[in-house]
Amino acid sequence: MAFRLEGRRRMKSMLLRGLFPCICVLILVLAACSGESSEQTGLVESSDYPQYGGTLTISWIKMINVFDGVAIGQTSGLITNLVNQSYLGDDWSRGPAGTGEFDRLSEGTSETDSAIGILAETWEIPEIGTMILKVRRGVNWAMNPDSEASLLMNGREVNPEDWIFNHKYNNEGILAKTSGTAGTTTLEKTGDWEVTLKTVADPQVGWTGFCGTLLLPPEVIEKYGNMQDWHNVVGTGPFMLTDYVEGNTATLVRNPDCWEKDPVGPGKGNQLPYLDSVKILMIADTSTLHAAFRTAQLDVLTYLATEEAENLMESDTRLQYSNFVPITSPLIYIRTDRTDLPYSDKRVRQAMMLATDYDALKDDLLGGKASMLEYPVSSIFKNCYMPLDEMPDNVKDLFSYNTKKALELLADAGYPEGFDAEIILLQEYSRQLDFAQILKETWAEVGINLNLQMVDGGSYVNMIFGRSYNELMLCEIYGDYPRCLDFPLFGPLSLSYVNDPVINNAREEIKPHFMINMPEADRIHRELMPYIVEQAYYIPLPTAYSYNIWWPWLKNNYGEFFRFTKYFWLDQELKQTMIGDE
Repeated sequence: MAFRLEGRRRMKSMLLRGLFPCICVLILVLAACSGESSEQTGLVESSDYPQYGGTLTISWIKMINVFDGVAIGQTSGLITNLVNQSYLGDDWSRGPAGTGEFDRLSEGTSETDSAIGILAETWEIPEIGTMILKVRRGVNWAMNPDSEASLLMNGREVNPEDWIFNHKYNNEGILAKTSGTAGTTTLEKTGDWEVTLKTVADPQVGWTGFCGTLLLPPEVIEKYGNMQDWHNVVGTGPFMLTDYVEGNTATLVRNPDCWEKDPVGPGKGNQLPYLDSVKILMIADTSTLHAAFRTAQLDVLTYLATEEAENLMESDTRLQYSNFVPITSPLIYIRTDRTDLPYSDKRVRQAMMLATDYDALKDDLLGGKASMLEYPVSSIFKNCYMPLDEMPDNVKDLFSYNTKKALELLADAGYPEGFDAEIILLQEYSRQLDFAQILKETWAEVGINLNLQMVDGGSYVNMIFGRSYNELMLCEIYGDYPRCLDFPLFGPLSLSYVNDPVINNAREEIKPHFMINMPEADRIHRELMPYIVEQAYYIPLPTAYSYNIWWPWLKNNYGEFFRFTKYFWLDQELKQTMIGDE
């Protein structure tokens, strides 16, 4: 049975629910949430016709200098996501700007029902492990006469050979080798403007490992080896990178030949993007960042903690905001493979959870504004997610802060006096230290003496990819579905060295339904969730809510992420009026 998906037509419920994995260990962002749905307040439901022009000024530093993630084994950063495009993406017309079927389009992973063809005009799944995609015509590489790399591409039309080149380039990259996906897929030209993806070994790799991949310029990579030098950044997307100063600023300008049109609203049919340019300021200091926003030097702030956002909104009631469901959640990785350490025993891992004061973490540290469980999958994926309050009592009890039970389990496991433990933390991330200090205090009550080891970002990433941490490691991970059953949580390269036959069998059981009968795949995963949590291979921690806030002159923004910047526009007259009021 084949499924054909064209344009923005809604993908039926029999298709999978997850898209575009981003290996979270490389993206050190907290995206916090408000339970099961996003909250958007003060949003301007403007019927004003979109205006062209103006410069959107934002601040961003996380992975800002990752222009070619394939070359360095990371996920490409914000700039590349504004310049280059993926094969599939989110359907803006069915989010808050359009029908409202989806109250939020995610920051890194899309529910498949909200997906739409980008570089792929249509796609078809005739059988498990086979995906036939039509290459969209009329998509050209951006032409910037001041860029040698752009001149090399010469504004030519994207063709199937570009796709095949990129598939080979990605398949030979560091990340593919690290994640175990290298060599598991093939991509061949099967028509004038058609390619066929084969993922027989693991059907989900075709979706999660291919469809969200960014298309990079072949001639540039052939000449320079990769696209990591910012001067060589060329794409097909709405913006072109024209200037970059490390640690300072980046400037992107409108691609006048962008092929995309506004799909919905008063501007339906308009050529995108609306903005003349995007200026990115790399502001690391929080006080400076907030001051720049308060004085309207920045149009929007993202990923704010609750207290930060509330303080800013109290200072000016005209500000608009959205808080949202996260795709990332904090987890403690555990070396379950080392028999010379206590952690290979499930009773020890469960004792660690029982000795964790979850209420203190949620209420005292995070002010009560947090989700208790976003593992192994984000609650955004409702069909395959089981809320904690629906799980069996033995699983719910693990979150009960029961030191008496923890001591009993430790004694049964042969550690009546407890033991010394070491946890790796990222020194640039203060929230990790906040978590760890509370854990240190509560775990000490059952004899677990936790030693906190702070490391720099480079060492931290190397430990993750090398799985070379000694005992415990605190990190944020993307709970995207269905990738959550594979790397980095499970599978051959599990970051906690998990090799569980129950999970492995469930993953194999899901495969025949993948892309064909997703309700059945969702059911299998949902019923598996209590088992995964009860095994305590990872220790989940509460995930804080997060906020995006912006000035009212930023239009067609519903608290979405910067990869949707092509839809944003600025009411420049309103901005001048409001700034004049200051």
